Amino acid sequence: MSPRIVRLAVLGVLLWLASSGGVPAAAAEPVGGRAVRHQTPPTTGPVGNVAPGSASGPCPAERSMTGNVQVNCLAEDAPLVRNRQLDQSEPSVAAVDNKVVVAFNDFFNISVANGGQISDSVSRDGGQSFIDMGILPGTPKARPYSDPRVASDDEGNIWLENVAIDASTPPAIISEIALYKMAPGSDRFELVSIPVVEGPYPDNLADKGWLTIGRDRSGRRHFYITYMDYKYLPTNPGVGTSGSPRLHRCYNLAPYPAD
Repeated sequence: MSPRIVRLAVLGVLLWLASSGGVPAAAAEPVGGRAVRHQTPPTTGPVGNVAPGSASGPCPAERSMTGNVQVNCLAEDAPLVRNRQLDQSEPSVAAVDNKVVVAFNDFFNISVANGGQISDSVSRDGGQSFIDMGILPGTPKARPYSDPRVASDDEGNIWLENVAIDASTPPAIISEIALYKMAPGSDRFELVSIPVVEGPYPDNLADKGWLTIGRDRSGRRHFYITYMDYKYLPTNPGVGTSGSPRLHRCYNLAPYPAD
């Protein structure tokens, strides 16, 4: 996909989120005995009133009909399939012993609180079966958006890096990269830091991130994050954006600021 198409697609969703004054709520309809979420009209009120982590709880992934291992819960996707819309994409996987974590874009969840578009699934049996954990937790200052990448460290933690947006002061939207941590004894990701703040959208856009983790000779743990740095070029309407690869390295994670 060309940078211009990517920018236009992202812009459409971001402008809708900023202009709605809130985030659409999720109605429920029983499908196969499980409550399934539907998109409803945007709610009123400031974005800051949206409570984080209000998506549905864990849902076991069904048995795959292809012979492969399915990681997402199809019961939550029934309305989307009926409407012939696309949903999951760009998966990433990491493993520690028998624990396997898969993160993916989950565009079905675009209507859930915080505008979350990333979900993750966890396996405790070496990848034979998965539990869909639902969307990542987010806040108005760090809404999960897309492009999740997971990686493990030598302490048994699994980390997730993703493209995020700061929509705490609408209509302004800030492009950024967020970092989450899943501790060895947990199946949940927690937001820990915003290592990259790219700047106001649409003039700035961080995209297509990647994450790897390692230690230097002194034993310090480093996080290496690569991403595309897109800049809007109004003087070049045929292209619209110019992208450059960037590497961000950090070992002292700045704590996530309170809202």
